[in-house]
Parts: sequence; structure tokens; C-alpha cells
Amino acid sequence: MEKIRKLPTKPKIKDFFYIIPMGEDKIQFRTVGTIRILKGKAVSTLIPNLLPELNGQNTISEVILRLKSFDENTVLSAIRLMNERGLLEDASISPPSGFSPQEVERYQNQFKFFCHFHPDKFACQKLLKEKYVVIFGLEEIGCALLMNLSSLGIGKI
Repeated sequence: MEKIRKLPTKPKIKDFFYIIPMGEDKIQFRTVGTIRILKGKAVSTLIPNLLPELNGQNTISEVILRLKSFDENTVLSAIRLMNERGLLEDASISPPSGFSPQEVERYQNQFKFFCHFHPDKFACQKLLKEKYVVIFGLEEIGCALLMNLSSLGIGKI
């Protein structure tokens, strides 16, 4: 049974997707190893208007209000479909207080990676930050391992 995803408060297209129009009634969302295709009448009418609104700045209610020329249920259905396909994230989720602005900037690529697996992209990095690692034998491989663990944000080495 597939897990039902909770609708994001402030929906945003995930940063790692490339959006590729494929004709009048198809649009492709592509990333390494993932291709999602939306097709149908809404792709040529609603989606071009909806995509700019899914920037993480608007709530779903605000998106619906801004697209008042479209039926509310149609807009909501499109957002639900995009969410179920894993195209959206919630921009209202902010980094936990344990992250400095410098850490948030430093771990941006990891946050993008983690949002493939978890709705709160900061949760995985927080787990890494809380971990302890001990390395015995700091020769060549140990030194490389030490540097990589450090750059990943392991809490204590």
C-alpha cells in the first residue's frame, strides 16, 4: 500500500527537478534516475499558470486565490497529484535551531539529496550532526575517511 503524502503548507517544486515541456499535453519532471510525466488537458491550461505559484512563497489557499480563473477543485487536484508523485516539498519547514546560517548554506546539496527520502530534508542532516564516529588507524584511507565524514557534518569524530 502506497503511503499518502501530507499536502505541504507552502508547496514548492523540489529544486533538483528539471521541467521539460513535451508538447501541448505533456510535461516532464526529470532528475538523475527519476522521470515523472504529467499529461492531459490541464498540462496545457493549468500547469503553466500553476508552476510559477509553486515557489514556496504561497500557501495552497493563496495559490488557489491567485489562480481564480481555474476551478478550485481542479487546482487542488493538480497540487495533490504533483505531491503524490513526489514533485513537491514544503518550503514552510525551516532548519532546526541547531543549524547556523553557515551550516544551512554548507549543507544545501545534502538537503537536496535528503529530500528524496524524507519530507523534512533537515531531519537527516540533524541525525548526522548528532552522531559520534571513532576511527582507528589514520593512515591514507583513514585520513580520507576522516575528511569525508567531517564534510558530511558528523557531530563528533
